[in-house]
Amino acid sequence: MAALPRVEIVTPPAAEPVTVAEFKSHLRLDWDDEDAQLPGFITAARQVFERRAGRAVLPTVVREAVAGWPCSRRLPLTAAPVLSVQSVTYRDPLDAEQTLAGWRADVPAEYGTLVFPDALALPRLSADRTHPVSVTYTAGWADPAAVPAVVKAAVRLLAAHYYAVREEYTPAEVKLVPMGFGHIVDMYWTGLNWGA
Repeated sequence: MAALPRVEIVTPPAAEPVTVAEFKSHLRLDWDDEDAQLPGFITAARQVFERRAGRAVLPTVVREAVAGWPCSRRLPLTAAPVLSVQSVTYRDPLDAEQTLAGWRADVPAEYGTLVFPDALALPRLSADRTHPVSVTYTAGWADPAAVPAVVKAAVRLLAAHYYAVREEYTPAEVKLVPMGFGHIVDMYWTGLNWGA
């Protein structure tokens, strides 16, 4: 069985899909005493969505490591949506990192694909690595306005849960994750959990 791709974040997004003002409105907060804490809840909720859905929310540079060259000469990229591809590198039989040229990317697309033309000779890879090929690309919706409303709702739901349950003990019965959050993740799941 081939090793599953590994996705790591190289550069996180520069913004969040939900602003502090939007989150305060969702929480019905009309005071400013906790404003410094709210961005942390938003960021944590976005990160959990991304890891569970295998999808970037806003432009994020990721590096995806795969087990080898695809037999079909087409390599689907895991994180979605894909905005651009920066580079393809591989480990040669001596385990030295090399950069591959001659590929093309079908992007921007919901699920981007790298295409290795038939004329391109794909080099031999290191036998010592389970993931000798790496693709660096930018994934995510272009800006906060492009993020689907339901994804923003998932971020607000989980961030509100984190806001409400900040301590280990609470007198109220608490669910681990709001049910609506899981349903939205299922709608957008790419088939692979990051970091899993």
